[in-house]
Amino acid sequence: MINETSEAFQSQVKTYELLNNILNHDKKLIELVYGEKSYKQLDTFYKKQAENNNKELDFQKQQKDFWWAKMQESKTRLEGLEQGSKAWIE
Repeated sequence: MINETSEAFQSQVKTYELLNNILNHDKKLIELVYGEKSYKQLDTFYKKQAENNNKELDFQKQQKDFWWAKMQESKTRLEGLEQGSKAWIE
């Protein structure tokens, strides 16, 4: 389960990176076609790039929260096992 979850998270991160690469390519095209001072077209690009970056950050925060919860669950289970083992010894 952990490997599949990790792979799914990594796949999503790669998708955000791919989208960012496409946006950067589009920015270069805008500059080539309209010039470096094509502020209206570049404004649209920067808004899309910021939106993509914010979505990626939100996703990374969700991923962190997921793994933190899993780590806490494991810690709780381990503590329970340790207490059970001590009870058997006593």
